[in-house]
Amino acid sequence: MKAFENGVDRNTNGYSERLYCLEQYTQGRPKGLVGSCQHMDPERGYVEAKALIQEQFGNDQKVASAYLQKALSWPPVRTEDVKALQDYSFFLRACANAMEEVQYLHELDMAANMMIIIRMLPSHLRDKWRTLACELQERNSRRETFFDITHFIERQLLNRPSTWKHSRCSLHTNEYCFKQITASLTFRRN
Repeated sequence: MKAFENGVDRNTNGYSERLYCLEQYTQGRPKGLVGSCQHMDPERGYVEAKALIQEQFGNDQKVASAYLQKALSWPPVRTEDVKALQDYSFFLRACANAMEEVQYLHELDMAANMMIIIRMLPSHLRDKWRTLACELQERNSRRETFFDITHFIERQLLNRPSTWKHSRCSLHTNEYCFKQITASLTFRRN
């Protein structure tokens, strides 16, 4: 909604035009809510439509629940399916970014939820993750987080995009991943 307000509120002349744009840029149930406000005075209709959308679809708890449900019900990624891993990685990054603002998304840091996410990965990446998680615990005396998982998957895709399906656990790769995760976490805290 913030992006819409920044782009449309500043570039339209009146509430009638804003309400029309809001209807044009929504679909499904949100579009129906906006349409129900079309018969009102334009200013009142626009304010009411935004309030209804915020109430029904902008609630942090509902947003978090939708992200969590999708992350935990993602289909398992097959070993040879790099595109599926990229899609999952992009979605997990979206979750991680949303976690910065939506407090309810911290449920992704729960061990049971992280285990489900790891189970979606191909077996060789699960093996690499287990090794890396142990290193995080031993070296940093802390439990792994959802951000660690997200960063790990991104690093796997960036470092070995064409050969990751054939790789096995190697100390060199895990050492590199450990350093990258540790460096990124140090950067985030500062």
